[in-house]
Amino acid sequence: MYKLDKKIFFSGYTFFILITFVAFFLRLYGLNWDNRTLFHPDERALLMQVNNIHFPELSKFTDIFNPNLSPLHPGSFNWGSFPHYLLKIIAYIISPFNGLDIYELRYPGRIIMAISDVVTIGFVYLICREYFSRRIAVIASIFSTFSVINIQLSHFFAVDILMTTLSVATIYFCLRVIKYSRVIDSVMVGVFFGLAIATKFSVSPLIIPIIVSHVISGNFFGARNLSFENIPNYIEILKKLLIFAISTFLVLLFVQPYMFLDIRGYFSDIFTQSSMVRMNVDWPFTRQYIDTPRYWYQIIQSIKWGLGPVLGILCWLSLIHIIFNVFKTKRKVEIVILSWVIPYFLITGWFDVKFLRYMLPIVPFLLIFASRSLVVFSENFFSYNRIIKITPLLFILLFTIHYSLSFINIYSTPHPSVVASDWLKENAKKGDIVIQEHWDEGFPPVNGLILNERLEMYNPDSIKKFSKITNQLEESDFLVLITNRLYGTIPRLEDRYPISSHYYRLLFEEKLGYELVFQHYKNPNFLGITYIEDPLARVNFVIPETNIDQDGIIISGLGWADESFNVYDHPHVLIFQNTSNFSSEKLLELLEVGKFHEQIKNKNIFDTNPNWLNEMQGKQIFFSENFPTLLLILFWYLAIQILALSVLPFVMILFWKLPDKGYLLSKILGLLLVSAFTWLVVSLGIIQFSLISISLSILFFTLVSLFFLRIRFYETIRWLYETRKKILIWESIFLVTFILFLLIRFYNPDLWHPYRGGEKPMDFAYLNAIIKTTSLPPYDPWFSGGYMNYYYFGQFMVANLIILTGIIPSISYNLAVASFFSFSAIMILSILSNFQFLFLRSIGFPFWYKKFPWFISIFGIFVVLIFGNIDGLFQFGGIISDYIFGEKIRGFDYWRSSRMMDHSSMGFEITEFPFFTFLFADLHAHLLVIPITLAGILMIFSHFLSIGTLEHRYIKILRLLTLGILFGVIWITNTWSYPTIIILSIFVILGGEILFGYGHILKRFIKGIIDLSVITAISYLFFLPFHNNFELFNNGIVISKYQTNLWRFIAIHFFFIFSIFSWIVVNHIIYAPKNLNRSISIDFLFKFITKYLLTISFIVISLLLVLTFIFSKWITLIFLLFFGLIFIGISILSYIRQPGRNRYLFLFVSLTFLALCISIGVEIITIKGDIGRMNTVFKFYLQSWILFGLSSVYFLWDIFYKRDILKQLKFYAIFKYIWISLFLFFIFSGVIYSFYAIPTRNSDRFININPSLNGNKYMNKAICTNHCYPGQTDPLNLYHDLNTINWFRQNVSGAPVIVEGVTDLYMWGNRISINTGLPAVIGWDWHQKQQRANYTRSIESRIFDVKNFYLTGSTEKAIEFLDKYKVKYVVVGELERRIYTKVGILKFEKMESLGLKKVYSSEATSTETTIIYEYK
Repeated sequence: MYKLDKKIFFSGYTFFILITFVAFFLRLYGLNWDNRTLFHPDERALLMQVNNIHFPELSKFTDIFNPNLSPLHPGSFNWGSFPHYLLKIIAYIISPFNGLDIYELRYPGRIIMAISDVVTIGFVYLICREYFSRRIAVIASIFSTFSVINIQLSHFFAVDILMTTLSVATIYFCLRVIKYSRVIDSVMVGVFFGLAIATKFSVSPLIIPIIVSHVISGNFFGARNLSFENIPNYIEILKKLLIFAISTFLVLLFVQPYMFLDIRGYFSDIFTQSSMVRMNVDWPFTRQYIDTPRYWYQIIQSIKWGLGPVLGILCWLSLIHIIFNVFKTKRKVEIVILSWVIPYFLITGWFDVKFLRYMLPIVPFLLIFASRSLVVFSENFFSYNRIIKITPLLFILLFTIHYSLSFINIYSTPHPSVVASDWLKENAKKGDIVIQEHWDEGFPPVNGLILNERLEMYNPDSIKKFSKITNQLEESDFLVLITNRLYGTIPRLEDRYPISSHYYRLLFEEKLGYELVFQHYKNPNFLGITYIEDPLARVNFVIPETNIDQDGIIISGLGWADESFNVYDHPHVLIFQNTSNFSSEKLLELLEVGKFHEQIKNKNIFDTNPNWLNEMQGKQIFFSENFPTLLLILFWYLAIQILALSVLPFVMILFWKLPDKGYLLSKILGLLLVSAFTWLVVSLGIIQFSLISISLSILFFTLVSLFFLRIRFYETIRWLYETRKKILIWESIFLVTFILFLLIRFYNPDLWHPYRGGEKPMDFAYLNAIIKTTSLPPYDPWFSGGYMNYYYFGQFMVANLIILTGIIPSISYNLAVASFFSFSAIMILSILSNFQFLFLRSIGFPFWYKKFPWFISIFGIFVVLIFGNIDGLFQFGGIISDYIFGEKIRGFDYWRSSRMMDHSSMGFEITEFPFFTFLFADLHAHLLVIPITLAGILMIFSHFLSIGTLEHRYIKILRLLTLGILFGVIWITNTWSYPTIIILSIFVILGGEILFGYGHILKRFIKGIIDLSVITAISYLFFLPFHNNFELFNNGIVISKYQTNLWRFIAIHFFFIFSIFSWIVVNHIIYAPKNLNRSISIDFLFKFITKYLLTISFIVISLLLVLTFIFSKWITLIFLLFFGLIFIGISILSYIRQPGRNRYLFLFVSLTFLALCISIGVEIITIKGDIGRMNTVFKFYLQSWILFGLSSVYFLWDIFYKRDILKQLKFYAIFKYIWISLFLFFIFSGVIYSFYAIPTRNSDRFININPSLNGNKYMNKAICTNHCYPGQTDPLNLYHDLNTINWFRQNVSGAPVIVEGVTDLYMWGNRISINTGLPAVIGWDWHQKQQRANYTRSIESRIFDVKNFYLTGSTEKAIEFLDKYKVKYVVVGELERRIYTKVGILKFEKMESLGLKKVYSSEATSTETTIIYEYK
């Protein structure tokens, strides 16, 4: 037995030595593959950074702590610091005094990578031997040894190989955690994870298998399969995770210290890389991946080139096999490995940039899976014969080894760029000019040859670009294309590069006077078998034939090879010689630059619907235009009720667990679901957008509701009867809030103001355009021929109501504002009352037992929707001061409260809150999304009620589907709110499953993940037509340059901070430990902190308040972090002490925690492309207000219900009266804003006219004296424009293009397109530039063309303009006469013979008349 064991050990040892030798040979062969050219750009950049690292002089030693001065700082975090320092240390060891230059550094750098990859093979062997079998270990090691992607990347000093080694090492120790559950293994996980993060941040998904391994380590550790029967020791798990976190932190502090010293730079570089991989930054080298399929591209490239066809197919099939096997066997090892492979693949495969090397970190595990699947397959199907049993393995090994040896054969000859350089040395004459392309590699210089400027092919196509290129081609003798980077990419983007694509076709057809005289490439070849890469596989032309022949067996059809595979070590080099010496003019003629340039100029952006001009929704929509106002209000109210009733039974079935059964929720869901279904069928082209499509949607949901009604028919009827009084109260609250806000709109319904019109013109223009459209996406009223590149679903919902009721938009606009306010009010009422009554039921009281929850819930409406920030109190104080001291009473500035930041701040922050939003009444995305977000919160909370309970599967699926649709609606109504609702659902659904679900924690975790995945997938897929058409330009985040002063943050959120801190104090008093043990332990520390938490908090907060006046930059962030820690600590303490009674409290704790996270996030990051941080603060502070508001009211309720416990305290009465006094003072401080702001806002208009709901009525008598157009000196009468608008509404059907005067934004320009929805040639330029950021030149061109159209006296140029933009109506009013020349305006009277006919004049004799010309 001893001899047998020794023999096995010896054979394993011999194998390992042999495989290590082979692996080193394959990775070190051809180490000088680039012949000193440093052809790999990442390697070149890394070596330059390493070369610049050095120790500072002793006199400047302190510079190491300054990231801007330190010579030890690599200078960039695109890659981690660990590879830099590792190579620098080795360089010092090799040459301690003279050092190595950048070219010499590449040798130790590449050797490091080779060693690293061999270590990876060792870890693969260990994983397989310890957790699978020795046979699988041997096969996986062989596969890893001959893996081509590993071999190739080991020849470059880049980070991919090293981070893969560290990732595999991390997983190896994760597996040891689940096997042995030792502290040392958690430490090693932290060490290797820290090193991996310090190599490249993209390995951060490793945190998933790390957490998974620690969680399941408490599940019968040592057992092979996962069991859901036992409950793990959570404290032990948390301890080990804490040890892991500390280990990671210490490693990062040691090997990547500037991550902490230069935190802004670190995250800035991370965000830049994130923007790159998602193609938010339009870098030329990423354009090769445009229109490449996610996931599939990576899979195909790894099969064809990274692993070889046979091994590659086996790897991906084995992944599927292992996934199915995990569901069957629940093997811990495979669970942990898959928790790394699947998330990494899902995240990385979703990137728009798809370099093949990005897949390397999961390749070792794919090879392990392939080995395991191969062994299982052989044993199950060929166990009867030993020879046949190994046949599949031999077959795969034969092809894999041959492909590997074929590949390394490319290193046996000089680099193609060197060969090209030698050819030029022999064939070019001294003084010849050689030209190359930019964004491509060079070749070794040749003495006597002149290198011209590079061809800038990636620049946008234009006459200027090709004037320069043709001059360069005329002057040059040779054109050298080192790689296929540009000519393999640009012709694929013919819409973007029509001239460049034509240039490449003519070049390769040798029609530009350049002939192909040399080409050199090195395809993988061994034993006469060659694998052919086709550099032109994705374009529609071929390389001209040369004398190069390929002998032997050709394996073709593999097609395109990813850039990261072929352009570094074996590019396809082409040299063209100028044989015809064409002139620049001749080349421009051949390229047809003029013709293509006209196509570029005339190309409409986002034009997908050529039938917009024929859309026939016109005046017939508004059938109730002349009805009395009260009747219109009744129509509108009844329409909302009809929509609610159509979904009510369906909603009640889904939300039966709520005390109100979802009755209040049905108000907003009726409009939302009908609109969503209408949107979907119209977007799919099934039916046009009209009253018919909306009616069919209502009918559909009515039938669905009737179907579900039969499930709980008697219960529903009984509930409706028993709850009839409550229903009457709910309906009364809905109606009262609707009427009250309608009254506010009655006194100022105006939809424009020269200074404080806000976004109403844009909102009204988009709303009118949506009403007129018959297909989706709707056309853009401010960019004729294009569609809306904007999240427009909120306006689409309003358009559904307008078409359903037939009420004109100028009235409907104000009805919609009041409706969304009342929707928001009843959602707040529903959220708070439902969960207060649920809490009462949980402690033994029946539903509707007490009246106090009603009071608290109604109070919640005031807190969230009616309160203002503390600026109202400041202004009130000023008014009282003026009164006391006999000064002139100052006016109340309602606007000032929405700009609470320092007026000198370059962040340009907006600090709106809900009441200001509704009072100012921009029907903008941030207003429209408020009730939808509140409905989302209620639905998430309702889904939480099903956690840990029995429920019919189909009910849960339908609720998830509805939640997904609502999330999708939030996404395309106000995209800013989507991350918030997603994160909240993670907190509530996933956190709820973990804390309150049944079964093993991992099982609960998986259930939560599945629910979240379903919701997220539906939110995207249901609205896929929108996402396919929408183009996002400013997608990303950057480190914020601006922060909030602490006192300003507190002034904005004063009531919430008071309420939450009161709750913290009360819970601390109730739950904090009264006695402390003497022994020092974790339990002692926990009790000590919780016992003295209030004292510590008071000291720290007082110190922060003092410091905020001395050093304010990061004080708010520190305050929020500290406040958040206190809040979380008390929440945990409360949960530990009374877990059962805190089930519902958990929901509102989640709201507060999310609001704190948002506030912290705003201090750190800003959305890319923001104006300072205007919209970041604006959008997210508004969301945090709602979250803080809901939770603070619930916390007040919680305090009220704990008052009996507090009564036992000393000095209770004193503290009670102090607290009540503060409470009433803060209520007064919040409500005073609304008291003063309403009359102030209502008086802020042109003229005081009789109350009305018509937002255009002001134009009857309004005279604008300032800010109607640039440089205004004379008053402008708006009456004539109102008549013109009415003429368009009454006489023009469809969506013909109009042209009208353009001014600066927020002025009177574009008033016709705003009020009719008809598409103008161009609208407000800034808004268009935001929505079409990459097409700024086209927008500016339109503005220039419109200006010239009105200025020019040439009728010929005017007709050219009308034809170019397909204009049907020309508007010439008082505005146009003021801002354009008399010569330009008078020409229109002479153009009737040219097809421009006057069809309308507002007043025949007035010089201020507005004239409309129709062009036929």
